[in-house]
Amino acid sequence: MTGEPGLESTTHLVAHLLREIESALRDVLETIADRHDRLQQKGREAHKEEIRSILRALSIPENDPIARAWLDVASRGEGLPKLAHRHALDRPRPNDDDFQHFWEKMQQILDAVLERFESRYLEYHAVIDKLVQKPVPDAEDLRLLSGHLPNNLIARGDFFNRLAYPGWLDPLNTAGFFRDPPDVVRDEAKGTVNFPPWPECRYLARMAKLPEAQHRVLEIALQIETDNPTVHEDLADVALALPAQ
Repeated sequence: MTGEPGLESTTHLVAHLLREIESALRDVLETIADRHDRLQQKGREAHKEEIRSILRALSIPENDPIARAWLDVASRGEGLPKLAHRHALDRPRPNDDDFQHFWEKMQQILDAVLERFESRYLEYHAVIDKLVQKPVPDAEDLRLLSGHLPNNLIARGDFFNRLAYPGWLDPLNTAGFFRDPPDVVRDEAKGTVNFPPWPECRYLARMAKLPEAQHRVLEIALQIETDNPTVHEDLADVALALPAQ
């Protein structure tokens, strides 16, 4: 939005990215919304009904300006779906005052909703408390973990640092949890290098100590590739826990 020179397609690119952000936000906030409300969502109004369910969970009245603005951007006629796509073969929409107003409105929505989200954050750890008690996950557990719990170091760390059951190894591997270790983060401007931890690998290191899980842990560990020395240390712990052969 602030880059110079601006792109002719700025409005559509920004709208597409905002759709991704808004969709991911709903996926995470859906976790604390009423399950009955979620099951009733279907048809053309599903997007708005999901927003209303989340608003109720966050104690935001539907007549609140933020609530009205969020429901407005979900409108098929005027909101994100329309702004993300150009009409037929027309030129891209201009980055005019109307789009600037939409941009400001989206930032206000995110500011307000994320502030409420932060105040309810511990509820997600209550969900994690239940997950780590299951010896073997089902499809709903994996869907919840991958698509509806915050994907950050705090939440993922809480889950993988406490998970003690080898019955999760195959389901987690099939779902892709061991395929994307964090790479080294270099900030050229500041001249710093960061080696992010990867809780998933710490779980593998613990499971490597269990005889019944060692063969599977080895297969998974051999697939992991990264330049991150923090992950290398965890893989060394995996190797030390496995039988020498």
